[in-house]
Amino acid sequence: MTRLFQAVSMEVGSVLQLNEAASHHVAQVLRMQLNETVLLFNDTGYDFEGTIVSIKKNKVDIALHRQIENKTESPLTLHLCQALVRNEKMDLIIQKAVELGVTDFTPVETQHGQIHLSQEKQAKKFAHWQGIIHHATEQSGRAKLMRLHDLKDFKTCCHAHPNAFILHPESKRTLRALISAHADGLREDAYPSYKNRDDFCVLIGPEGGFSQAELTMAEKIGIQAYQFGPRVLRTETAGLAVMTYLQAMFGDLSRM
Repeated sequence: MTRLFQAVSMEVGSVLQLNEAASHHVAQVLRMQLNETVLLFNDTGYDFEGTIVSIKKNKVDIALHRQIENKTESPLTLHLCQALVRNEKMDLIIQKAVELGVTDFTPVETQHGQIHLSQEKQAKKFAHWQGIIHHATEQSGRAKLMRLHDLKDFKTCCHAHPNAFILHPESKRTLRALISAHADGLREDAYPSYKNRDDFCVLIGPEGGFSQAELTMAEKIGIQAYQFGPRVLRTETAGLAVMTYLQAMFGDLSRM
């Protein structure tokens, strides 16, 4: 069933006119007809089932007749802080993060990063990323949009998220040991930064990795680096692999 995001309030019994982009998609791309059923959602945790009651060029009206509680959200709060990478890689990371249930996403500027966004380019790029989030949420069936936070430099990001951890292939600490301690309730002793079992934040570096200065600065704040297995993961793989691992250990994938 076609599922569309609309950033407006919804109420059963009302008639909603889709915005121009959604109307064009329904009328011109999908070529849907009167009385066909669609699902709408507005980031409130509910889907609204409705039928098409009017199609006029790029103006489509939907009569809402049923509200459905959407239970697809993970019980975890997962925050992925991702170093800026090339366009197609960043698009892929954002899309898959939505599918994996990531709740928050922060793009980060780093010393070894090859991408730097000027003020003029940020608005356009963020609008593009928000569009990816909308489409991925529609496709995946999620109830809520992944929150896209403002671009931060590495130092600012670390100070904003002192409970985070870094993924680094050369670290002597293993992520498995951290997760095992976390699961066993040892957070207060060996891992004082973890006070909430359902809240994780991970920082992922660019293609060239974090600089030694960045790693040292993060360590002083209390953010430690961990390695995730014997192989070096690409930046577009690392964060998604960790999010999948956390979902499998503590999230909705652990219930399957």
